Amino acid sequence: MEHEIVLGIDLGGTKLLVGEIDSSGRVLRSQRFRTPLLEAKTPVDAMDKVLQCVSGYIRKYSLRPEADFSGIGMGMAGRVDPHKGQWLAVSEENTTPVYAAHILAEYYGVSAAVDNDVRCGLAAEMAFGSGKGSRNVIYLNIGTGIAAGILIDGKVLNGAHFFGGEIGHIIIDPDSDAYCTCGQRGCAEAIASGIGLHTRAEKLAADYPHTKLKKSSDNLRYQAADIFALSGEDDLCRRLTDEAVRALAVTIGDLACFSDPERIILGGGMMNNSMLFERILEALPKNSTRFLQGKIMRSTLDCNYIGLIGAGALILQRDQRIMA
Repeated sequence: MEHEIVLGIDLGGTKLLVGEIDSSGRVLRSQRFRTPLLEAKTPVDAMDKVLQCVSGYIRKYSLRPEADFSGIGMGMAGRVDPHKGQWLAVSEENTTPVYAAHILAEYYGVSAAVDNDVRCGLAAEMAFGSGKGSRNVIYLNIGTGIAAGILIDGKVLNGAHFFGGEIGHIIIDPDSDAYCTCGQRGCAEAIASGIGLHTRAEKLAADYPHTKLKKSSDNLRYQAADIFALSGEDDLCRRLTDEAVRALAVTIGDLACFSDPERIILGGGMMNNSMLFERILEALPKNSTRFLQGKIMRSTLDCNYIGLIGAGALILQRDQRIMA
């Protein structure tokens, strides 16, 4: 449909974003809500809160299902079965499955589709970004956590348990003192994600009494952007940045060997930092990335909206569409 408009929902650990997306992938308007995942114990609990926020958005802009939007796409953290439209788990502790796509379709009377939030990022890249026209692509999201959406020979890698792409838990250094929430140590996510950098800074700060690094006043966390900005003059920040660069370069090299992609697209909030991106390129293992010269790139899509755009793409591209 040439001028189709759909509703997108991007549910993550730090925010819930609801908005309208047109057939060119443009976000027409959106509204940010507090994420239900801070309080919700299960996907069932979270969906109740999601419906409240989406309904509030629809009322605010006087939207009419079918007339003003033709469908709803939703991306969410955790394990998702896009074929059944089922949200399987927020985390391994929160595992009461819910048929999220069916709930959305029945509640609003339009078609609905759901997928994992990072695979929605891949969907956005394939529909409107640097992945368009390719059959072998990796979208690597480097933000609060680290995960990948992987396209192999034109097919999205979901995995037998819909856990495919959780490459943040690839072990970079088994002897590292960086412990991960998964129970291992030396994972890429524990060393190089936003939350990993905060946790490492908190643990190591006492060893660097003269560090200039301070916690953010709004969320009392050490921010990745501050760490990178101080890396040229502050020993703690230099160490954290060096370790993150190495971990990300190794991860990208491993991914290149795993699926031999045409291109690897780096997205997520941390990829806003040009210095970090350039240092990663310099540190890449040459042999494993030799076919990707000039094809490891930053996303051209806005990292703040890529999940929302990808959620919309689930409907706009008629991918795994579930009808009401």
